[in-house]
Amino acid sequence: MEKRVEKRRFQLSEFREEAEWLAAMQKQGWKFVSTDGRSYEFASCKKEEWSYQLDFKEDGAVDADYIQLFYDYGWEYVFHYGKWFYFRKKKVEGEENDVSIFSDNESKAEMCKRVMNGQFLRIIPLYLIMLAYDYFTFFTDVFRGDTFWNGLAQGIGIGLMLVVAFGFGVFIREYLKLNTMLKSFQQLEK
Repeated sequence: MEKRVEKRRFQLSEFREEAEWLAAMQKQGWKFVSTDGRSYEFASCKKEEWSYQLDFKEDGAVDADYIQLFYDYGWEYVFHYGKWFYFRKKKVEGEENDVSIFSDNESKAEMCKRVMNGQFLRIIPLYLIMLAYDYFTFFTDVFRGDTFWNGLAQGIGIGLMLVVAFGFGVFIREYLKLNTMLKSFQQLEK
């Protein structure tokens, strides 16, 4: 069986795009096997139409009852990475196009809420970087007269703040996309 690795990066809010991409790869004869979040491993297979869906489980634990629940509805468990679980189901002729593991808009909205809650965990490293910046500004004050240490501390501090600014920008963009998705599901629910 031939293997193939594709490098691709999806943001938290792009789980639907990721599922569509995996389905397109299967249609080209490459079935999804695993991922580490940056690289996707595929195995050669027959060119067929399959639907892929991702579910975000907050504890990230694999348990038999959880997998069985999806299996009972015809979904094959493929892989899990972190808190993301990957499922696939072969498309059947005459079946509606919007094959989803979520049966209604309420469950789709709940999925978005779980992803949004997971998004907040990504902000913790940014907070730690801000603490490091505070340390470097203190370090600058201690070595006020020494231009080498002062310049080094200021350079590191500026670098850290750029990382934090970029990280907060990504966080806000992802949060807004997820919030828009959530609102659309909630409006369809009414």
